[in-house]
Amino acid sequence: MSELPGDVRAFLREHPSLRLQTDARKVRCILTGHELPCRLPELQVYTRGKKYQRLVRASPAFDYAEFEPHIVPSTKNPHQLFCKLTLRHINKCPEHVLRHTQGRRYQRALCKYKEDEKAKPPREKATDEGRRETTVYRGLVQKRGKKQLGSLKKKFKSHHRKPKSFSSCKQPG
Repeated sequence: MSELPGDVRAFLREHPSLRLQTDARKVRCILTGHELPCRLPELQVYTRGKKYQRLVRASPAFDYAEFEPHIVPSTKNPHQLFCKLTLRHINKCPEHVLRHTQGRRYQRALCKYKEDEKAKPPREKATDEGRRETTVYRGLVQKRGKKQLGSLKKKFKSHHRKPKSFSSCKQPG
């Protein structure tokens, strides 16, 4: 940050959600993921925008990057996050993310991930055409299934009955 002008440095200190990239030519917003050129007028215009103002009010100091290896921005819904361990979408608000990461399902999947990581890397890189590269952890999520009660025989309805006789219900006359 030594080659940056003093006014840009001061502006970045005022806005902690704006982070300087390693190449020092771009600034990245951690709330929206936008990359901006490192020029003061453009940074000021961006921070005055409606979307940035709304996100700053909603989560002034919450950093989603601390959950980064397992919880990433969703590719299907840009307003949500996606958990790679539990394969679930999470709303992009701090309460929902914290509730998910402190929950039983996430904690179990995280323990299983750490055990598998010690034994061998369970990662499988999946690349699709036109999509960015994603890492999916296989074998970490157990699907919930309904328990079968009683006998395992499948019950069929019998449709092979004699038709009811309507002749006994005839109206007199």
